[in-house]
Amino acid sequence: MRIRRPLLDLRLYASRTFTAASVTLFSLGAAMFGGMILMPLYFQIVRGQDVIVTGLLLIPSGLGALISNRLAAPMTDRAMVIRGLGIGLCLVPAMTAAYRALPPGKIADATPQLNVLQRVGAAIGTAVFTVVLERQLHHSATPSSQASAFGTAFTWVLAVTALATAPTLFPFRAERRAAAQPYPPSLNEEGTSPMPLTDTEMTYLASQRLGRLATVDARGAPQNNPVSFRYNPELGTIDIGGRAMGASRKFRNLAANPNVAFVVDDIVSFQPWKVRCVEIRGHAEALTSQSPPMPGFSSEIIRIHPTRVLSFGLEDDTP
Repeated sequence: MRIRRPLLDLRLYASRTFTAASVTLFSLGAAMFGGMILMPLYFQIVRGQDVIVTGLLLIPSGLGALISNRLAAPMTDRAMVIRGLGIGLCLVPAMTAAYRALPPGKIADATPQLNVLQRVGAAIGTAVFTVVLERQLHHSATPSSQASAFGTAFTWVLAVTALATAPTLFPFRAERRAAAQPYPPSLNEEGTSPMPLTDTEMTYLASQRLGRLATVDARGAPQNNPVSFRYNPELGTIDIGGRAMGASRKFRNLAANPNVAFVVDDIVSFQPWKVRCVEIRGHAEALTSQSPPMPGFSSEIIRIHPTRVLSFGLEDDTP
């Protein structure tokens, strides 16, 4: 958890949506590649086809993935097309759900991790299904008993595929919640904020050293921490650093929910009572391998892109 760029970033799994999508991709990898190893064996052992004919019979699976079924007249070919369509309709939504659950700065770390999970699932699924098939074929001497052995193996494939459907309920619920909430404005091509700060607000922030950052974890529990910060005029963002920032809870919370609130305030006088305050609401990125904002800080930072800025008490004539 303290390594700057780990091969397996466990912090990504703070998002239940990402975790559910990962389990789905793992199970789909097992079912998809395990089914692939069974199909040619079925054509060769049960139906007695040679290698060339077996390869031709597997072509409709690829055609189905390309949404083409004009060449699939026989029943077997139609089944292969449907299988190909199913593969495409399952993998793409699962990958999309996983990426949408993460802030932009974590996409590069998540991509190889998801690929590894899918390939590990494929290896385990292939091993398990072939072992099941071998045990069933051990005492199968007739074509009917061999067909029954393959039926048992494909039942295992079906069970793993059904297992992959359960986690999909979490991304579905997350999408429903996200659709019910207003989505913050996106950044423009230069990456600058859609709501820039005024000169007065920037001058005030430059005079302060400490603010309070509010984040929300995957369970919806809020957290509020005092943090050091600096205004980044090139990007129009608030950059927050600290010691071992990458291991902090607030840094992990952003994987589940990038929406944050940041407040900087102070008391100017007691008599008369006068307070200055800048509140910034927006979405944040959890970035790694950045230049530390201050000596002694780690290379992880939280970068806030403001979508709404509220301030008061900054002008001299403000009562």
